[in-house]
Amino acid sequence: MLIETRLPYLDAEQRRDVLKTTEIASGYRLLDDAEGYGRLNFFAAADGYGTLADDVTVTMDAAKGGFNELDTWKNDIGGKGRLVKRGSGNLGLSGANSYAGGTVLEEGALAALSPAAFGKGDLVVDGGSLILAAEGPVTIGGDYRQRANAAMEPTLGEDGKGGLIVKGKAALSGELRVTLAEGYAPAPGTKIEFLKAGSVTGTFGKVSVEGHKTSVAYGPTGVTLTIEGDS
Repeated sequence: MLIETRLPYLDAEQRRDVLKTTEIASGYRLLDDAEGYGRLNFFAAADGYGTLADDVTVTMDAAKGGFNELDTWKNDIGGKGRLVKRGSGNLGLSGANSYAGGTVLEEGALAALSPAAFGKGDLVVDGGSLILAAEGPVTIGGDYRQRANAAMEPTLGEDGKGGLIVKGKAALSGELRVTLAEGYAPAPGTKIEFLKAGSVTGTFGKVSVEGHKTSVAYGPTGVTLTIEGDS
């Protein structure tokens, strides 16, 4: 009941997986096997999955309010699985994640709150808003693909805050909606290479930067935003 209240957007099987992947080893062989539980750690389970052993689809309905509308998984998530985000809610990932199956955003919002939020695989943004709010650049271990009905929303600041580093290829479309971090006031003429990749194809269909006039330049391995002045 406690975990159901804390993670209401997960089904019963998913909540059991959360408990299993955040348990503390009991030290007893019969309890620590793959089908048993060690010691349940409800504090860790409240912060979401510890491992994505298989593909996980999360559907959050913001109209239900509470954690259905906005939640953050704080654990360091490993495993071979893939994370798929659906529904109108906002899910944040703040752990040093290493799951290998990649990430897909179909609806709502998915927020990177740490540089390793999306693990080691590809990131595909089919719809919704990708929010980049880590203190440093977010690294994508594979390829990045953004579809025409999706948006990237970086909060750019000093030391690469809000940037994106793609180890593979970046294929761009859709919108770019930029916010500048509080206290960050780049002078007119400042160039910010906020996206770096092995290769870049495509362009954003629409670009907006709150409070500023800007231009965007696309290179073979990066995208650079130039601050031209206040709007």
